[in-house]
Amino acid sequence: MPPTAVLLGTMVCALVALLRDSAFAGAPLASPRRRQGVAVAAGSETNMLDNLIRLPEMFTDAVEDVQDMLGQGSGLPQMEVSTFGMAEDGLSPSAIMQTMSLRAAAGSERRLARQVARLVEGAREDGAVLTATATQSEEDPCDFMVLLRYKSMHQMREHQTRGSFKDVLERMEPQLERPIGLYLIDEQLGQAGMARYPFGPGGEGGRDDAIYSSRKGR
Repeated sequence: MPPTAVLLGTMVCALVALLRDSAFAGAPLASPRRRQGVAVAAGSETNMLDNLIRLPEMFTDAVEDVQDMLGQGSGLPQMEVSTFGMAEDGLSPSAIMQTMSLRAAAGSERRLARQVARLVEGAREDGAVLTATATQSEEDPCDFMVLLRYKSMHQMREHQTRGSFKDVLERMEPQLERPIGLYLIDEQLGQAGMARYPFGPGGEGGRDDAIYSSRKGR
């Protein structure tokens, strides 16, 4: 069966399952009291709304499963990491450079590579980000590094508290073998400055819920 047909079939199955669950949840239940009937109806509407909100997530998971099944994606696309490129992206007297070290669990490296590519793509479209790039080790495909540069700590916080950034990181979590490793340094007009501790005073402070830990590693 062609890969496209497999993908469409999986997505249709996910939609049918969602609508079936919603239909059962929304079926009228006999009740001796009208008040109880109203409560059941309200609860059913809430459940149906929750399922509809989850629809994009279900489709994304279905697509990921099919891509893994078909072995699609050999790894992370090659991206440039150079000081010359960073200078072209822009300089700031109060810039922040962040590197994220990610280790995929065995067998999860292809899915993580796709997710890392989406993280970088989204960051490059965000005005708060100066540079966004990533690499995957040729010697060990389970090892990834993401590099992000910002004009200031404020813009770093602005980018990393966006829902889109959090969502991508949360989707990465099941593929991680261990918590994400972070390293932050000050950058003044292209020159590396002092290292910053990512927790508490002097650090980014406030994103530990999404990127400084992995529930799998707790």
